[in-house]
Amino acid sequence: MDPWCAMESPKVAPANKGPAATTLAPRVRRTLPLLGSVACFRTLPQLAVYTEKHQALAFLDTCLRGVGQCNFQNSPLSGLLFLVALGLSTQGLRMVAFALLGVVSATAFSCLMGLDRSLRAAGLHGYNATLVGCAVHTFFTGDAYGVASLVIVLLSILSVLLATATASALPPGLPTLTFPFQVSIWIYALSTQLYPSLQTMAFPAPRLVLNSTLSTASYDSAAIAQAVFSGIAETFLVGDWFPGSLRSSRQRP
Repeated sequence: MDPWCAMESPKVAPANKGPAATTLAPRVRRTLPLLGSVACFRTLPQLAVYTEKHQALAFLDTCLRGVGQCNFQNSPLSGLLFLVALGLSTQGLRMVAFALLGVVSATAFSCLMGLDRSLRAAGLHGYNATLVGCAVHTFFTGDAYGVASLVIVLLSILSVLLATATASALPPGLPTLTFPFQVSIWIYALSTQLYPSLQTMAFPAPRLVLNSTLSTASYDSAAIAQAVFSGIAETFLVGDWFPGSLRSSRQRP
């Protein structure tokens, strides 16, 4: 007989969990339900079920979720807080009105066209239009606000069409992100060259920097924090740090 066949398999001793592992397990069991309840409060699924019976509330819930989706937040509370942050910025309530006009136009067009209801309910047909409204408010410098409103409505509808067409061309599960918004704003920027009524802010001429000097300026922690929050607020084309801090407070995994 082969001597290797006569050998028995070694016995593996059970792992010693120790006192730390035994005390950690109850904490995990208590934490997981708490995280689940917090997640439900953030997305408010009960509110979505309730608003299905009331068309006006469902439309409002969808629009607010569309604003929240600008930061990947499927929550009407996040969308409402983002609008408050825009209203408190230096851009004022006019940017809030332009953003609302964009998301309302896109959501209404999605309803009329009978597009995917689950995507619309999650706000995925409205966030590009929200950014369109903010961008038009930022770049538009004329006094013809009626023309600007018409431009926002048309570009918001275009963003929905571009999002639907892009999603059909991409592999399943791959998001379109802000590609429809970027294409819509590029069309708006190019059209201003043909139509003088669509006045935009003057951009400096491009120039080549040949010589540059290095500075040894010091940056304190307050300036760094302000720059970080200002960068977050620039997602809505707002340069203030305070709206960025409000927006970051609603970002949760």
